[in-house]
Amino acid sequence: MDLSNNITITDKKGIISYVNEKFCVLSGYKEEELVGKPHSIVRHPDMPKSFFKNMWSTILNKQVWQGIIKNRRKDGSNFYIETTIAPILDNKGQIVEFISIKTDITSLILNKEQLQSEIITDRLTSLPNRIKLQEDIKKDEEASLLILDINHFKEINLLFGVSLGDEALMYLAQTIVELIPAVGNASAYRVSADEFAVYKSGNCVEEFEAFANAVRSFIQKHPFKYQEISFDIDLTCSIAYKNMQIENLFEAALDALDSAKKAKHFLHIFDELSSKQHEYEKNFEWTRKIKEALLDERIRAYFQPIYDVQKKSITKYEALVRLIQEDGTVISPFVFLEVAKHSRLYSQITRAMINQGCAMFAKRKEILTLNFSIEDLLDEETIEYFISAVSENNMKNRVIAEVLESEGIENFETFRNVLTRLKENGIRVAIDDFGSGYSNFSYLINLDIDILKIDGSLIRNVNIDQNSKIIVQSIAMFARELGMQTVAEFVSDKEIFDTVKVLGIDLIQGYYIAQPSEEPQKENKVVDF
Repeated sequence: MDLSNNITITDKKGIISYVNEKFCVLSGYKEEELVGKPHSIVRHPDMPKSFFKNMWSTILNKQVWQGIIKNRRKDGSNFYIETTIAPILDNKGQIVEFISIKTDITSLILNKEQLQSEIITDRLTSLPNRIKLQEDIKKDEEASLLILDINHFKEINLLFGVSLGDEALMYLAQTIVELIPAVGNASAYRVSADEFAVYKSGNCVEEFEAFANAVRSFIQKHPFKYQEISFDIDLTCSIAYKNMQIENLFEAALDALDSAKKAKHFLHIFDELSSKQHEYEKNFEWTRKIKEALLDERIRAYFQPIYDVQKKSITKYEALVRLIQEDGTVISPFVFLEVAKHSRLYSQITRAMINQGCAMFAKRKEILTLNFSIEDLLDEETIEYFISAVSENNMKNRVIAEVLESEGIENFETFRNVLTRLKENGIRVAIDDFGSGYSNFSYLINLDIDILKIDGSLIRNVNIDQNSKIIVQSIAMFARELGMQTVAEFVSDKEIFDTVKVLGIDLIQGYYIAQPSEEPQKENKVVDF
């Protein structure tokens, strides 16, 4: 233990009585500078007093404490340690001293911070991106959002090339940044290929209306120029104001943008009443369709193969839900799943997928992956149904429960207990869309996760975008260190396939391997793509 870990021993007051050589090297202090001193000598001022109050309460109660601590070296630099502190008792059960066993995770934490910074920044304009905007929106109860969309941007790229298109985007980004101080304390973002946003706390509808007109006026007076080409950039804009009645500010702004484009107006301000009425009607219709599809057994599982790079064969299948309309049209889950969640039909869809998946793979050798929401995994009846189905179909150790990384885990301890229960019943766990949202590396350290599925937005460009490649490689290395497998999804061509193989991805999924279908392929053979 002394050779492989950082070790300190303190008395009951936290005075250091022993340090090993590894901790001296890590902290930058000599042994004689640490022994006899309080352990707080390496404490970082960023760490709250309440953190250590909780720690001392635990160990003085003769219990083992575990956690991640940010410390400061002698030279002032930071280091992070995953720490286990155990009380040492005498033969009367009284505390004699405390032993602290520490693992240096500084590189993991720093890599996480770098990845998180890259994930929320647009690489072309260096503006914050859509992910950062959505994070900022959550912080305010009242806020305003302006979206500026370049009309016919696809045609600009087709006529003049992507290089000119990129220059046009940077021109608009620079224009917004130069003019935005007039709004005061507002932030600019690039939220999609041809859409920019301006966000500010409070009701700023009038300010944003003036700002949108100022941007249009500036562009008219200072046309975009690239080499010998010069033209006006034509915009469509929308404004939405978030109050107690509007839950999703970004969707409201997009709804207003759609209305502006249909009416061929320069600017449209979100109209809550008309938009809500349309949404209600659409939700009622889809609720009816889902109910009928469940009754008619038209909620179907489609199976997409997952290729194992080392074994050169299809070793897993993911069950993907589809709604089959009465005329045979196949409907994507993106159209109806959100409505199902709010109309209490989601659990019925989950059970239909469990039934169909287990029935299909009970007599096959491959592993089946089933998708679950956080709500599914925290629902006792759904978990019991899932575990029973796996047991009855003799599929223990051949099923993976996959949950979206972007969905918030509010009750962390309960969620961890559910994962433990699944694993005790022969069900492995995967995190989907890793890298799309929070990408919380710290909770992965504390959860017993088996598989990370890397978000498709990173995989789609991994063969042409160096930053995407670096992020994917970092995630793969991180997962490998923690004993997890990685899956690259949305692999659509050979170039992406070859790139993710080189980056050390374990499993590959996407249209290049095969599209989802109702019938899985026949028994697996070795396939070298």
